[in-house]
Amino acid sequence: MQIKSGPNEAAVDAQSCIVIGQDQLMKTPGVVMVPCEGSTSAEQAVALGGEIARRAGAVLRLVQVHLPSLLGAMAIEAIVFDPLLDTRMREAERAYLQSLPAKLGLPPSLPVVSELVDGEVSSALIDHIRETSADLVVMSTHAREPVSRFWLGSVADRLSRTIPVPLLLLPQGAGHWGQGFRRILVTLDGSPLAESALEPACMIGRLFGASLRLVHVVEPAVSQVDLAGVLGAESVVEMERQGREWGLTYLSRVAGRLQAAQTEVTTRVISAPTVATGVLSEAADGIDLIAIASHGRGGFRRLILGSVADKIIRGSPVPVLLCHTAGKD
Repeated sequence: MQIKSGPNEAAVDAQSCIVIGQDQLMKTPGVVMVPCEGSTSAEQAVALGGEIARRAGAVLRLVQVHLPSLLGAMAIEAIVFDPLLDTRMREAERAYLQSLPAKLGLPPSLPVVSELVDGEVSSALIDHIRETSADLVVMSTHAREPVSRFWLGSVADRLSRTIPVPLLLLPQGAGHWGQGFRRILVTLDGSPLAESALEPACMIGRLFGASLRLVHVVEPAVSQVDLAGVLGAESVVEMERQGREWGLTYLSRVAGRLQAAQTEVTTRVISAPTVATGVLSEAADGIDLIAIASHGRGGFRRLILGSVADKIIRGSPVPVLLCHTAGKD
């Protein structure tokens, strides 16, 4: 059976859905990277990154971008670089990074590497992630401290659109997640793009012994294809019924393969005005982590960052595991 999930999307056949088996599961990360900038929110990300690294037997890499120390008391005065102050700031930042494991109670046996890098914040972090072959990046999305003015809308946003590895984002007020996750929600729409979130979600699930909840959201048929209001009520009801039936069949097939790979899975097909509202509503039911895929380069995509994924990231009270993909439709 085929059904279109939107006016501009190709039909998806439930028989040909892409799912993963044991040999395709994402390998345990060898390097977990956490960008630091001195805030409480960033330190919570370090605590979570440290727990993931401990469970995975991975190296925890802490990185901070050093910003040059510039002097200039008034706007009309020239901005002057102060090398002595800059050196002192570098020393203080290095000392801070080195103090974090003990401050946060990370186990002494955990391999930790800390590094100070230079450059524009986003570009420097992206380069460092690539150069060090990080497998997972953990960072906060919000921080109120003045030193964190770069973060949401700039650094986290650019990394989420650019880096080729999963990005685990902690929202403001999410609290301490050092104990990890028990229930992970993965939102799926039948596309390879959405399914690319399965691998990192399964990896996190294996590390923490978490179960997966696969969710497919059926949007109102009238909002998808009947912009001119020409469909009758019976047609709309039938389309929504077919959408739910297709979703149940599709999720059942995905769950079957995951269960064969010894992953605990439940499935849910829900109706909601939009995918984002449906996912956020479902997440309120005991979910600890949302996993979602995003295409970072624009164009019409069901789960394009800036629409669905962006709304979920900004509205979620729990961490979001974002899988950035390129070339997957």
